Amino acid sequence: PITRRELYINRYLGGVLTAIISSFLLTFLSYATLSILVSSSGILLPIDIPLILFVSTSGALIGFFSLVYMLPSFIKSGGAMLGISIFLFLFFQIGLSTIAGIIAFTTGHINEVTQMIYGIYYFNPLGAESYGTYYLGVQYGTTPTVSSVHLPLVILSSIVWIAIPFIIGLIKFNKINI
Repeated sequence: PITRRELYINRYLGGVLTAIISSFLLTFLSYATLSILVSSSGILLPIDIPLILFVSTSGALIGFFSLVYMLPSFIKSGGAMLGISIFLFLFFQIGLSTIAGIIAFTTGHINEVTQMIYGIYYFNPLGAESYGTYYLGVQYGTTPTVSSVHLPLVILSSIVWIAIPFIIGLIKFNKINI
């Protein structure tokens, strides 16, 4: 027999492992494919590209998984949980950027819309992925530097998006009647 805590943690770790393996396969197989395609022209791709994308994609997947994994502790209906999960994904993927654009437009700060969007990503479990592509873009000169992006805050935001929903879900899961 296992305790509720062990059940919750083991299922969570299974989902985290799935997220890590998925992001590993996505980034490194894409990198390998692209390397093979451009190798005939003599171009060698730097190894930091898949490493940064792997870390940022893993952080985003685990952060969103933590949030969605917490939901069944509060919602009994599987259909409602699925609907809320889809809504949250769309809200974080599309809604927050739209809200930042609307705020920039209504306040007359159109020139600062990029800073607002990156600032709002701190409040987004999927924001780690955007920051990963941002850092690669800055490193290779395809993206201008945004003053509102700070690596320690990106890391702290990702950790908070992973830890807080996990802890809240664990506390609630221990109290519910199965």
